Amino acid sequence: MWTEFNKEFESVSPATNDEASRKEMFVESLTYIIMNNKFVNRTFTKGINQFTDLSDQEFLDYFMIPRNGWGD
Repeated sequence: MWTEFNKEFESVSPATNDEASRKEMFVESLTYIIMNNKFVNRTFTKGINQFTDLSDQEFLDYFMIPRNGWGD
């Protein structure tokens, strides 16, 4: 699956382009996706997308919008 993922999506991670690290995070995320989708009482399923090789922190860093003091 990693090969297909790697062909379809380019990593958006600014932290590292190290393929071994990206693959390790992909495998962790894939395991989580599979475990989540085993629960039959869920109203949703998870899938693979361009962010599957990002850690939670990398995802937050990528999408974090500076607040510029708003609401502080």
